[in-house]
Amino acid sequence: MPIDSAGFLRYCESVMTAFVVRENATFSYLRLPEKETWDSATFQRFCELNREIRAEMDAEGNVILMSPSNADAEGKVSVLLGELYAWAKQGRSVKVFGSSAGFTLPNGSVRAPDVSAVRLSDWHALRDDQKKSFAPLCPWFVMELRSSESDPLAELEAKMEEYIANGARLGWLIDPVVGRLAIYRRETKVEVLDRPAEVAGDPELAGFRFDMTPMWA
Repeated sequence: MPIDSAGFLRYCESVMTAFVVRENATFSYLRLPEKETWDSATFQRFCELNREIRAEMDAEGNVILMSPSNADAEGKVSVLLGELYAWAKQGRSVKVFGSSAGFTLPNGSVRAPDVSAVRLSDWHALRDDQKKSFAPLCPWFVMELRSSESDPLAELEAKMEEYIANGARLGWLIDPVVGRLAIYRRETKVEVLDRPAEVAGDPELAGFRFDMTPMWA
């Protein structure tokens, strides 16, 4: 849909998106949805029109463009995702998701944790159309991994606090850069561990134990 300069200014003001231009970067045009007011439905339409990008939306409707993870970080995420999926298949009452799954949190933001798990009772309570959109719920468990030194730790910490405030019961923030694991729970002080060899998901993920040594390699 063509827009004039005033319309483009309103668009920029509404989404408050920061574009970082790097040397030798390649550029692509973003195809705009029909509306300027951003809610989860409009954001989903934006993502459908721009499948080549990764994005989230915060509670104020600001669209956040994210670069792909580096191969080493994605490999670490895959280790945890695989272990959690294997554990969940053993009759556990959770459904496991990777980083492509977006969720609409109660505060209106749309987030895509690196790894997450939703209770089956919460999942089955959704309508089919809700399951096929950015599901309107906060996962029971969330994990975010700091991919590199340039990945702002403060922003990841804020996301973890947001998950917990919106209903998550357990959160792991893994920082291979400095070798730390931060464990988030509701109404509990954040627990920070230095290069733990293993971490348990009890009681939220009863019986799940994860070998952390690949995270620090």
